[in-house]
Order: sequence, then structure tokens, then C-alpha cells
Amino acid sequence: MSNTSALAFGGQPGTGPGTAKTELWTGSVWIETNDRNTAVVGPASSGTITSALGFGGEGPPALAVTESWSVPSTTVKTISTD
Repeated sequence: MSNTSALAFGGQPGTGPGTAKTELWTGSVWIETNDRNTAVVGPASSGTITSALGFGGEGPPALAVTESWSVPSTTVKTISTD
């Protein structure tokens, strides 16, 4: 496991524009990368900084959303929603 890199998904849904952030830790700074398609609070995640899934979270209500993230394209795609 490396402590020089990390990937974090998070956000805040709201009545106005929500935030759906994806942040990449380079070992010295956090970089804002492509945002998620769906804003959720407390998503779970699995994978590496080059290929990961972000899933679940609260909306309101609870959401069943799974999105994939990959490098080098850093394209976020929704692969299933509820």
C-alpha cells in the first residue's frame, strides 16, 4: 500500500446545485479531478488511484449509484442507478 497517493469521492446533494467531488492526492497536494455524475454524502469506494468504483451514499434519500473512475482518461461514468 502506498501513502504517496490516494483517491477520495465525496459531495453534498442539495436543493440547489450539489457538489460531487473526486480528489486525487499526489503525495504532496490534493488535486480536483473529474466530478462524479451524482452528488452523494458518504459514498463507499473500492479500487486504486488508477481504477476505482464509488458507490452508495445518501441523497436524500439513500441512493444506489455506482460510478467507475479510471486513469488516464479520468472519465467518470454512471454504470447503474436506482
